[in-house]
Amino acid sequence: MGLIGKLFNTVPEKEREGITLDFRSPQWKVSSPKIFSSFLRALAELIPPNAIVYIEGGSPRKELQAFLEEKSVHEVSHVAMGTIWPRPKMFHVPATSENLFELADISEHYAEPEVAIHFHVYKNNQVLLQWYDAFADPIYVSKEISEDKIKAFCEKLELQYETDTEGVEQPEQPYKN
Repeated sequence: MGLIGKLFNTVPEKEREGITLDFRSPQWKVSSPKIFSSFLRALAELIPPNAIVYIEGGSPRKELQAFLEEKSVHEVSHVAMGTIWPRPKMFHVPATSENLFELADISEHYAEPEVAIHFHVYKNNQVLLQWYDAFADPIYVSKEISEDKIKAFCEKLELQYETDTEGVEQPEQPYKN
């Protein structure tokens, strides 16, 4: 890292690398939810057991900071970071129903950017849900999550979903006369 990077506490490129969704395969593209606490409660039914929530950025105040520090576990997988500067706070929280519901209750007292700037869910070194620029951009969900689960999740939150194939290499169509 150069002198400027050290002075401004930027995150080196090598440190920003990590697991991410594989956009060479189709993903679910889900519209951004309006209420984060409702999203967290519905998330408990969407993701499989033993998943980890990765929270990056945000400006957590006392109650939220204490919750995240108490529930956070050592990094199981290194998630590709979305923040270059300033160096963000990062938390890896087991995605249990209890943790998600408690986080939902706490987050009701915060503006969304205080909670997270980037929000992901992973399991076994595989990203299942990727939400860079949370609350502004769509959510991308691995096709490992069934359409039935995505549909129920989206209906509960009044969200739209579609299969995202942007960036997916399409097979060449044979030439026909």
